[in-house]
Order: sequence, then structure tokens, then C-alpha cells
Amino acid sequence: TGRVGARSGVFVRRRVRWLRSAPAGSALARTSCESHRRAGWSERMSPRQLTSRLINEVQQAVTTFQPTRSETDREQLGALAKAVLASVDVRDLRGIPSTRLVSQLEHLLALIERRKHGEIKINLRYQDDTDTLVIETCVEDQPFLVSTLRAVLASEHYDVRRFVNAIVTVRRDPSGKLVSIGSGASESVMRVEL
Repeated sequence: TGRVGARSGVFVRRRVRWLRSAPAGSALARTSCESHRRAGWSERMSPRQLTSRLINEVQQAVTTFQPTRSETDREQLGALAKAVLASVDVRDLRGIPSTRLVSQLEHLLALIERRKHGEIKINLRYQDDTDTLVIETCVEDQPFLVSTLRAVLASEHYDVRRFVNAIVTVRRDPSGKLVSIGSGASESVMRVEL
């Protein structure tokens, strides 16, 4: 129960922190709670059930998604969505509509499409609609990536709104071009909203 208890404790602390950040009865708090109920997110669902449900929702959204890049491969986008969602605690993604999540994953796919061995890929962009700075990274999986990035952001006094770190297995050709997602070498893909 140590790990499970610790995980649920982290979730409870995050939820409490989030609720404290939104004024009681605010539109933000009401909208988030209502959208979760409408979407069928239930506190009684296990993380595995939540993951399975979200993967299905996102896979459906991928089929109707209109890519913003002509180079976007729907098959790879769907594979990336499945790999990322299977690797993270999907409770951290609550409140993000499936269509918006697919759009975010399209940006990540563009980032990881080509990466040479040993290269650190980083993308910074500003989202006007949410007044958010987004940091996206891709590098071979190794210890202390998350803690190092969090420490750097904390030392610069950035307020982290959302932090997603997924371990995704990928195969690349000798030039570093992405061949497939779901098997091969492990890479860490992070998306941070400030």
C-alpha cells in the first residue's frame, strides 16, 4: 500500500491545491466539475479504467481531427496518443477535451519526428488562448529528467500549471527519422505548461 497510498496522497494534494486556486463557486471550478461529470469521469473509476476510457475517446478524436500540419501522420498520431496516455496518470489530464489533447499531441509528434541519438529536442511556444508558455522536450529516457527540469523551473520561480512526462518507445532509422511508436528504445517526452 506504500506506493498506492503515496500516489493517492499526491492526487489528493493536487486536487486540494487546484480547488484552493479556484475561488469557491467560480466558473472555473463549476465548469471543470461539470465537464468531468458529463464526460463520465468518476472518482470511483480505477486509474486503469480511466486510462482505457481516455485512450478510446482520444482515438475517436484522432479519426475526425483536422491536422494543422500537412505532414501529420494519423497512424503515428494515434500511436503516440496511446503510448502517452498509457504512460501517464490520466487524472492529471482532467479538464482537457479530447480534441485539444489531440492537438497538443500533434505538436509533440512534430517535435519527435526527427531526433538523432544523443540529441535533446526542445520546443517553446506561447498559447494565446490560454496565456500559457509551453515547453516540449524529447530525449533518451534517463534518471532525474523530471526532477532536474522541475528544479530549473522552480529556481526561476515559474508556476507550473501542468507537467506531463511520458516514456514512449520508438524506433528510428539511422538518420533519426521516426519509423514507429510502440516498440524500440525508450524516450522521455515531456510537456510543461507555465
